[in-house]
Amino acid sequence: MALRHDHVVDVVRPCDIAYAESDRRHVIVHARAGDLRVYGKLSQLEVELPAWFARCHQSYLINLDYVARPGSESVRLVTGVELPVSRRWRPAFKEALFSRVRRGLL
Repeated sequence: MALRHDHVVDVVRPCDIAYAESDRRHVIVHARAGDLRVYGKLSQLEVELPAWFARCHQSYLINLDYVARPGSESVRLVTGVELPVSRRWRPAFKEALFSRVRRGLL
């Protein structure tokens, strides 16, 4: 996927993205190669990413392959980062995560 920022375009494979977060009118993509701050909306990025990404919060979109420890109010990633899981997004996030586990993809 191509991410445009600071008048350059970086190509990032979705599997290299751990999570993305919204910050006002920008999205910060946290990837293996580093963090990229791009102009746009998290919902726009969500449409472009594969089905193994799921929202856990209005401000966070997680690559389910990076989940190390899911909890009721937060989720820990293999990178050590802990992100909140909001009540609004909890049912859909848990369903996406456990659906992937049931299919043997995690």
